Amino acid sequence: MLFLDSACMITDTRNTTKTKVLNERNLQKLCENLQAKTFDLVYCCNDLDSAYDYLLKDITDSIESTIPDKIVKCRTIDCNPWLTKGILKSINLKNKLYRQYIKNPSNTNREKYIKYRNKLTHIMRLSKRNHYTKLIKVSHGDSKKSWQVLNKVLNRGQKNTVLPDMDDLVNNFNNYFTSVGENLSKLCFV
Repeated sequence: MLFLDSACMITDTRNTTKTKVLNERNLQKLCENLQAKTFDLVYCCNDLDSAYDYLLKDITDSIESTIPDKIVKCRTIDCNPWLTKGILKSINLKNKLYRQYIKNPSNTNREKYIKYRNKLTHIMRLSKRNHYTKLIKVSHGDSKKSWQVLNKVLNRGQKNTVLPDMDDLVNNFNNYFTSVGENLSKLCFV
């Protein structure tokens, strides 16, 4: 079974963030903690800004003391627009079938995995082709946009060349040209 919808591919990264664990028990503890507070500093204060600061401090202290932190992995979105939500679900199912095949290597598991993998690959190619066909149709009449789409499809236009360190480059040229005469003299049989 394949799932087709629209979305982007989500990949995990090493970044993490803290969040609070909100559940009934923690919220009940927070309510009890807030009900036990007297808020004397808030009521005694004549200045509205300082009363607000005291109230905010009391509430944040209660939240920090009653609701624990949880470390959550942040995820980034790698947008390949032709990878729909359904295709991503199908990729996960394909990976699950592969793990089942590795765990229990039988002919039925192998055939099931290979058949699903091939069908998914076919659907992904169709989805990518349809996506770029739509882009080309939208850019019809605008040659600049058409070439941008074509270059994106062909992975052209993005030159990621790494230039060598200039000192190394200069030293290599110097070594070559200073040793040319010596190397030529070794080759000559005079």
